[in-house]
Amino acid sequence: MIDLRNCSFEDWLDFIFSHYDQLMDWYFEEKWMWRCDSKTLVNHMIQLFSKPKILFDYYNWMEIESGFWFLPSPYGFMGALLDPQVKREKRELCIVLMKNLFTDVFSQYENGSAGYMWWESLIIYTIYSNVTIDRSDVFETLVSIINEVFKMEDKGAKASAEHGIQHLKELANP
Repeated sequence: MIDLRNCSFEDWLDFIFSHYDQLMDWYFEEKWMWRCDSKTLVNHMIQLFSKPKILFDYYNWMEIESGFWFLPSPYGFMGALLDPQVKREKRELCIVLMKNLFTDVFSQYENGSAGYMWWESLIIYTIYSNVTIDRSDVFETLVSIINEVFKMEDKGAKASAEHGIQHLKELANP
């Protein structure tokens, strides 16, 4: 098991994005199982989502795409957003900063599917898969940010938000 509890931000980025020679779903393999505390994960996600353009300095588009499939997946780090050990303000800030992914990363490549599926993956694999945890605080922030992304001029961002909204509606009206 890979221990990420004391890793630097740069090492954390490499864990997520340096898989050029791997399959797209590299994180399904047992050798990539990890452990880390939620506070560290949220702090690193805040740093990444604050300035996501940094990724283009170190990784190619396929690595970035693969990493953004990993983050909201059942194997990824988004479950930390539900951990009450992390201050609510930090968890909400992390969600608010996700908007930067659409302005600074996903809008750069029309063919990327991780951006389109971002909200669905986050909703299905994180927010609604953890039914025993109170999710109301992050849910309100999530809906607000999806709405902001929907209002963006970028067609890909709008499509992703619309796709996320559709899943929210399905969950509200099963």
